[in-house]
Amino acid sequence: MTNFSKFFALCLPLSILASQTQAAEAPFKEPLRVNNIFIPQEGFDDNDNIQFVLDGELKNACLQVGSSSVTFDGHIIDVKLEARRNEDTFCAQEDALLPEAIQATVPFHKEVEIGQLKAGDYTIRFQTATATVTQNFKVDVAPTDRQDSLNYAPVDNASVDSLINIGESVKIRLTGMLTSSCMHLRDEVLTSKEGDVVVIQPLVKVDLSSKCLMYLRPFTKDIEVPNLSKGRYMIHVRSMNGHALNRVFSVCSSTGDGHCTSLNRDR
Repeated sequence: MTNFSKFFALCLPLSILASQTQAAEAPFKEPLRVNNIFIPQEGFDDNDNIQFVLDGELKNACLQVGSSSVTFDGHIIDVKLEARRNEDTFCAQEDALLPEAIQATVPFHKEVEIGQLKAGDYTIRFQTATATVTQNFKVDVAPTDRQDSLNYAPVDNASVDSLINIGESVKIRLTGMLTSSCMHLRDEVLTSKEGDVVVIQPLVKVDLSSKCLMYLRPFTKDIEVPNLSKGRYMIHVRSMNGHALNRVFSVCSSTGDGHCTSLNRDR
């Protein structure tokens, strides 16, 4: 198989999906476009490690997401994101000369870490020459000296399908390791929806009625979130020691072949 064939086979599924979602929109004027900034609007304390996710599209399949940077102007957090071009083979050509499938937009998401912030109200801002996307969130004073005010489970991984048909429940699977015989996963998982973010809080309880034996025990927890309208979402799973896992997915009307007819939410 030639280099072109390999590249075409890799990029075609993403290119078809992206071209379907953007058919009615104006063409790109920038290397990349950010459509959403995903972050829980509440729930962070001033001793949490704060993260957010940029969700958007690259202009074509010859581009890759590069490094990100943040700068602070008071409580305004400006974020920049680079797009790198693959100059190998046919990608060295001008965009207008690229194969049609490679010219289609390609979705991406990029996690950005901020770290700890003082209590207050903040705004994340992403600007290009043609558009500005913002998202507000709040940081509270931690109620205790502990990094977590709740006993979160030590979650190592969270999985969710990338595309969910509208009307179906969103199925989320959490996996991790319990570290002693005294630690038990609670049946109840706290779940809430904050705009486009579904916050998942799996908890553990510690039973000290008997001697604790230190060994690892794997766990799996399945969660369903019903009745999400059409659009792009992120699940934000809180884990032990101030960590979190973030996963982006779409709820859409299916064409029957695994692609979305549109990601524009009905409002």
